[in-house]
Amino acid sequence: MIINNLKTKAMKQFRVFSVVVVLCISFSINAQSLFISGSNNHSVVVCDNGNVLAWGMNDRGQVGLNSASNPYPSTSYNTPQELYGLPEIFQVDAGSGGHTLASTCDGKIVAWGDNYCGQLGNNQSGGCTFSGTYEDTRTGTSLYSAAPVYVQNVGGGGQISGVKYVSGGNDESYAIMSD
Repeated sequence: MIINNLKTKAMKQFRVFSVVVVLCISFSINAQSLFISGSNNHSVVVCDNGNVLAWGMNDRGQVGLNSASNPYPSTSYNTPQELYGLPEIFQVDAGSGGHTLASTCDGKIVAWGDNYCGQLGNNQSGGCTFSGTYEDTRTGTSLYSAAPVYVQNVGGGGQISGVKYVSGGNDESYAIMSD
C-alpha cells in the first residue's frame, strides 16, 4: 500500500513537471522549467531563460498582475501569464496562502500578493486581525500588492541580501541565507 501511494505521488509530480515544460514551450518561450511551485490557489514557474509565468487566483495580487486602472485585482487566470519588470529570478515559491516569493540572482527577495500578516516583508501589515477588508484601517492603504516589493532587513534599513532559497506558508515567509 505504501509503495503504491509513493508511486502514485511520483506519477502526479512527473505529470505536473511535464505540463509545465509543455506550457513553457507552447508559449513560444522555448524554455524548460527550472522551478515550479503551487499553492492552494495559484502557481508560478521560472523557466531557464529567466521568464516567470504565473496563473490561478489573483484576488490578492498573488499572480503578480495589476494595472494602474485596476490596482485591486480580482481576476483568475486559467493560462500562464508572463510577468514583466522583475529582476533576474533564480527561484520561486507560491506559498500556501495568497502570496508569492522569488529569490533574485543577486541574493535578494521580491514578494507580491497578500500582506495581511506582513508576509511580504515590507514593514506593512494588518496585524493578522481580519477587519472584514483588505485595507489597513489605520492608514487606508491596501494590505496586498500585485506589484513585486523587495523584502526589507529585520528592523528596516534596506533590502535583505544573501538569500539562497525562499519558501512561503499561509501567513508567513521563510528564507535560507548564505551565511
